[in-house]
Amino acid sequence: MEKPELSSADRDRVQKSADLMVKLEKALSSIMPAANEDEIGSLSHDLADLWSLAQQHTARIERILRLPVDSRSELDELLSDLLYGDITELEYHLESLKKSLPGIIENLSTKS
Repeated sequence: MEKPELSSADRDRVQKSADLMVKLEKALSSIMPAANEDEIGSLSHDLADLWSLAQQHTARIERILRLPVDSRSELDELLSDLLYGDITELEYHLESLKKSLPGIIENLSTKS
């Protein structure tokens, strides 16, 4: 089965997300030097992917607002992408953050 090809906008968003993750890793490492690489990497990944999901959602909303009245199938596709793509990914990152953030926040609070 062939992988669907990413659009130019999707490739740009993925690249920006990867770049953002690297920047987040550097910033978080300097702010939390005692944190281990796994904590920093996981938090950076979650935050960058949430940013990417927000970008996708914003674009999807803009597309929905421009749909003509007779666009039921396109709306179906957009909402299916939201349900089976973004929501699933969002749930993953939210669960990850629910596990990691309390410890990170506690470490930040006790070491200030």
